[in-house]
Amino acid sequence: MFRLKVLFYLLVLLSTSCIVQFDQCRDINRLKNQASIDSAPASLWYLAAKLGDAESISELGNYARLTSDPHWLEIAAELNSDEAIHTLALQSLSDSQQKKMFTKSAELGNAESQFELALMTDKASSKVFWLEKSASQGYQPAIIALHQWFLLREEQQKALPWLEIASQFDANSGFIYARLLWRSSQFEEATAAFSKSSALGQRLAQTYLTHIREFWRKPLNDTRELQDYFVIRSNCSIKIQMVALSLEGLVNATSFQQKFSQDSRLETLPICMNAPVLADPKDVTCDKHWQGQKRLGCAPLELEALVEKAEFSHLVVIAEQGKANVNNGIMFLDLADNYSVFIHELAHFAGFVDEYPLSTGLAENYCVVENAPNVVIAKEQENLELADMSEWLSSADEIVLSPARTCNNHSNQAYKPVREMTFMEFYDQSNIPDLYLRLWRQALMNPARLIPASVNFAQANEAANNSEKAALWWQIYRDYQLNQSH
Repeated sequence: MFRLKVLFYLLVLLSTSCIVQFDQCRDINRLKNQASIDSAPASLWYLAAKLGDAESISELGNYARLTSDPHWLEIAAELNSDEAIHTLALQSLSDSQQKKMFTKSAELGNAESQFELALMTDKASSKVFWLEKSASQGYQPAIIALHQWFLLREEQQKALPWLEIASQFDANSGFIYARLLWRSSQFEEATAAFSKSSALGQRLAQTYLTHIREFWRKPLNDTRELQDYFVIRSNCSIKIQMVALSLEGLVNATSFQQKFSQDSRLETLPICMNAPVLADPKDVTCDKHWQGQKRLGCAPLELEALVEKAEFSHLVVIAEQGKANVNNGIMFLDLADNYSVFIHELAHFAGFVDEYPLSTGLAENYCVVENAPNVVIAKEQENLELADMSEWLSSADEIVLSPARTCNNHSNQAYKPVREMTFMEFYDQSNIPDLYLRLWRQALMNPARLIPASVNFAQANEAANNSEKAALWWQIYRDYQLNQSH
């Protein structure tokens, strides 16, 4: 073994072209200069490394990694080259050995090993420690992983600095960063971040930029310029004004309106829509448990201040989070609600009732003899023929009465005029029977079934002891009812 080592060092010396003057081989700078032009520099870097030069250890490790030379990888690892140790760790088939080598390389400052070690570590504090070590060296996967870690744990303030860094090179990180900036009302900074994300290739960022240009801070009386976003039909029974409290909500609103305008199932419904309004979320107070109920709601007087200059009969408000519902003339949706949910709730404007079981409290209101367009109610002891089915019987459709689950939590029983499951029972059910479409149109032409948003605002002003404003909204309601009856 000793002879082999002697032979190895002789070969190293011969390869350095410094055999004429042996002292030159102890000159670190000369060794490094020769290595920079030599086609096989490993032995030169090795000699310089043995003389204590840290840069040569790094160079030897990089060379061994790039060439995948197992001989020099082992030698560089023995010299504590973090690059060589990291490469050997990646090649290891033993999990325990790999973690041991990543640990050693990470402790030597290798950013990639620090990242890999973080991924292998279960303890949260250790994971964050190594991710921060790696990210602080500019290792991009660690920067992205770190902000994702903090966001998953809802530690937004800790995530933001890393998101800001990641936004300069990663399109998706930039998009997330821009959305968070917008939500915190840093509108100019958010717009710049959307622009950067779009330039990096995030397509949805460009959509957001377009919406910002077209809708942000646009007065209601200027929205007529946005004709592409209107849904205009003759003899509108209801005119909807959508209010989005976030950019995400605005994207949903414009998508819903576009899909509605192209939905062949609903093209005969006399429903019109204005261009949406994008509001500052700070202007409207919303809660997913509005007034102690398990449903989404927003402060009506704050909504009134946003839309009182618009011409509309019904509102659709898209807020952050909460259960979709309709309260008189205002529909509340959250960001997770899709187009199918919107259509289901839209039918509530015309008095349609859910065909899935209502809660006990709601059943007390709905499960009485007074019927909705899509169900009739009968007491168990009564003959169903006593129920009012005049609207159904006037239809050319064949009526097949079927129990609906609407009143499962009530002593009365609900019946629907079809056997199949409909969109009023299950949101994603696309089936809207022809009879339901006829009943929907009939209901929209019946003023008694239509309760506009003006009722919400009148009641809210009465509760706030603002009788003058309440009287104004009650008059708007009466005018609406009068117009609908002609």
